[in-house]
Amino acid sequence: MNIEKKQVPIDGQSFRDIIGKKFYYVDKTKFIKDIVTKASTTMLFTRPRRFGKSVTLDMLKCFLEINYKDPLDTSFQQNLFKDLEIFKDKDFCSKHMGKYPIITLSFKDAWNVESKELALQKIFEELGFAADEIKGRLNLNKLSKEQEAKLNELVALSDENVSAEKKQILGTSFLKILTKLLFDITGQKAIILVDEYDVPLSKSSRYEFYENVKNAISNVFSAGLKNNNYLEKGIITGCLKVAKESIFTGLNNFYACGLENSDFAKLFGFDNTEVKELLTYYGLDDKLKEYQEWYDGYNIGGFEIFCPWDVIYRTNALLVDKKQVALSYWGGTGNIELLQKVFASNPKLYAEQLQSLLDGGEIIVNLADDINYEILNKSKNPDHFWNVLFSSGYLTLSTKGIQSLDSGTKISLRIPNKSVRREVVKAVNWCFTPDNPKYLKSLDELIAVLKTDQSFYLEDYINKTLLSYVSLYDTQKGTDKESLYHAFLNGRLSAAFDFQDDDYASNIELGNGRPDICFTMLKNDNDFLSEKLGFILELKVSPSDEKLRELAQKAISQVKEKHYADALFAKVKRVNEIRVFGIAFFKKTCAVELKIIKRS
Repeated sequence: MNIEKKQVPIDGQSFRDIIGKKFYYVDKTKFIKDIVTKASTTMLFTRPRRFGKSVTLDMLKCFLEINYKDPLDTSFQQNLFKDLEIFKDKDFCSKHMGKYPIITLSFKDAWNVESKELALQKIFEELGFAADEIKGRLNLNKLSKEQEAKLNELVALSDENVSAEKKQILGTSFLKILTKLLFDITGQKAIILVDEYDVPLSKSSRYEFYENVKNAISNVFSAGLKNNNYLEKGIITGCLKVAKESIFTGLNNFYACGLENSDFAKLFGFDNTEVKELLTYYGLDDKLKEYQEWYDGYNIGGFEIFCPWDVIYRTNALLVDKKQVALSYWGGTGNIELLQKVFASNPKLYAEQLQSLLDGGEIIVNLADDINYEILNKSKNPDHFWNVLFSSGYLTLSTKGIQSLDSGTKISLRIPNKSVRREVVKAVNWCFTPDNPKYLKSLDELIAVLKTDQSFYLEDYINKTLLSYVSLYDTQKGTDKESLYHAFLNGRLSAAFDFQDDDYASNIELGNGRPDICFTMLKNDNDFLSEKLGFILELKVSPSDEKLRELAQKAISQVKEKHYADALFAKVKRVNEIRVFGIAFFKKTCAVELKIIKRS
């Protein structure tokens, strides 16, 4: 008898939807007890985007939240958790299940970059929405007039007509007021759940009102989580710890659980056993190696962890869409614009280490677990960049992990899997396209250099840009090194000009061979009827720095021997002058020789 399989929970369903609608669920409920009984009053979990933080907080909310209208009724929890691991612990369930008022805040959409006023309004809106959700669950008939008035005042934080000054004052004391109100109503201390607290910080870090956003969030947390007699526990998730943000300064009994912690390492993401069970359930056992290569590889607290988002979406693609080619589904998940901007601002600062990572290697950097978004946006310290890539999930700890040395704490990092590698390549690709203003400016410089009649200028330009160049090809044994340099120049030249098919060619037949790059451009940019300049670039790879000049000259001799220039003159009648560049490369340096040939 065929039993219908459960659906895969894509599109970010909540915990209650996953269980209630009987989707496939990787059971993480055993961690509820560990979180609730942890001595720390405030707990911060930092994980990359799409690692199940929102579902985990909703799991806690569903299990712990009191029925405000009938505090003894736990039928909702019994129905939802009856088949899950936590329900086996009857003693714990009787003490904690459905016992607490819950305040839920999500800052994942609480940002706006148009102005300071709108940015702060989005934060206050989230507070008002949280109060309104609680209001909808309460028995309003049992509230005193003063309690109802105070609750309505908190709900009004989402009202655009309330003054900014009043919102600032009320927002700062929001959590303190609401936890006391809930304690007065239920007799129980509240649990505060905060999802993606650092999204507004990340999004606003490039704008002048960043400090305003940071202070607003800091004030909300400080008043609500510090010395609050009506707080049972605060549980916060985000991507970055950002200790220097002062967001969590002075909080009592504060516990930060990052990617290096073995505690709760398996709370977010899937381990190997969980993925094997999922694949067996859906009859996809033969895909395990693919999943390991593409979606595994995160070292969290010493455990190998799969990205759950990629696993879920790949499984759905196999079952529903029947797509047999593995893809990255994790892409575009937070921080990428900021990271692109930082890399593009000074590529040569990061290019060598990034190349090592893309080639399958690892890098060792200083641990900077107190970095913040504002510092990253302005920093010239490459360690800050790599630490944020680590926190964001683009890198993970290698087998060497964390080393405490006299000079400080070092971390060894690598790209976790093929899915992330593809996203890194896409992100870096953007930095070397005309969409990046700084790259576009460098292309203008290239055009100007080509129009000079001195080889020195092109040599200087290439040597500068080589320091920033990152090869984005898959590294394989036998890779032709010349093709990498060819791609480097070909990419810049094709981006620099809006060439027609007959203006630009790479490896086209000409004379008695195929010059590496051949193109023409107007001698006078403002006159489309003017004569054209011809360009032939012949590339060589040198075995040593000492051979560079010799091979550059040999490249020019090759052009003459194979009659490339004669053929170009014959092909383009408007070309009366051809500039032949012989370019020899050795690692990240080059030599350029120039020969100018006139039409005879």
